[in-house]
Amino acid sequence: MNCRRMRRYISRDLDGELDSVEKQALLKHLEICSECKQDYESLSSIINIIEPPAEIPAPPYLFHGIRQAIYAKKHQPFIIGWLKPVFVPVLFLALFLFSAVISGSLIQRITPKPDKIDSADLKLTLSLSVFDDAPATSFSDIYNNMMTGERR
Repeated sequence: MNCRRMRRYISRDLDGELDSVEKQALLKHLEICSECKQDYESLSSIINIIEPPAEIPAPPYLFHGIRQAIYAKKHQPFIIGWLKPVFVPVLFLALFLFSAVISGSLIQRITPKPDKIDSADLKLTLSLSVFDDAPATSFSDIYNNMMTGERR
């Protein structure tokens, strides 16, 4: 028999998937072929070492809890299912806007309001008298003339 085919049979036998005819063919081949017999023994020893884990019993109310959660999900109103993922971002945005409005109004209250400023006082305030000695073509002189309204 073909060793390649029998190696597939070895794997299937160790998984418990061979029928009786294939099992008999495999056993006959293992009596003849020492290489396949060695492969079979090494694979079976590995499988015996790696025993499948023992079954762990589920907690007594696990399935009941799962059924309740599925039932609640199926029978909740549509609007609640739709609003849940939208509610948190909308609430965050509303709180952010509310805090921005409150902060703005507080800043406005504590900021002193200037009295009416006369345009002459404004021009005097904005003039740069420090740069009076600057040459006539300098930027500071142009700025000073523009703010005082003088033309040269």
